[in-house]
Amino acid sequence: MNCWECEKESAHLHDHHVVPRSRGGTKTVPLCQLCHSKAHHRNKSMSTSQLTKEGLARRKAEGYILGAPPYGYTKQNGVLIEIPEEQAIIARAVELRKGGMNIAAIARELGFTYRSKVNRLIERATGETGEELAKENICLYCNKPAGHSTGSTKRRRKFCSEKCGHAFRYNKKMAMVREERADRNCLYCNAEIAIDRHKGTLYCTTKCGNNHYRSRVVPEKKQE
Repeated sequence: MNCWECEKESAHLHDHHVVPRSRGGTKTVPLCQLCHSKAHHRNKSMSTSQLTKEGLARRKAEGYILGAPPYGYTKQNGVLIEIPEEQAIIARAVELRKGGMNIAAIARELGFTYRSKVNRLIERATGETGEELAKENICLYCNKPAGHSTGSTKRRRKFCSEKCGHAFRYNKKMAMVREERADRNCLYCNAEIAIDRHKGTLYCTTKCGNNHYRSRVVPEKKQE
């Protein structure tokens, strides 16, 4: 078959659209590779890259989804269709991040190799990055921001510093001690015994203990 332009015989002819297909053309003429190249590259408005851009823009304007579908979807006739199983995984990732779990831990939990993929899933589903979505951790002792969890731990940070952590645990322990040692009265003077004295203490002071001992033992010795 011969080229429509140079009339040379060629085994590999290209169907060249007289009006580009991206611009609504339907009629074609057979051109050899050399003539087909000249037809597109002599005129910048007819270059392959320009026509490709126009075609992609038109398809996008029509609502056609270009490229590979994102995680959680499949593509049929240019339309995205949700995959229930993958959508459930995305919802789980969002739930875990809202609960304060860090991205690395979520990736391990859901079987993803890269943390960046988990972050993209969360951002695509909520419009917020993983860091923006996570609830701000508040220090249980001073009520200041405690920051986000780091490392491999799945637990949320409870304190902004070790100092606050130690202070909180000490206060909690002392509260339990106060409860255990409440309503203790001295056997000698009946005064309230301080909570910092030993659990088995029977007297408010050492002096009361000695006085109580003398009041019981000394009279017995005199009688003897």
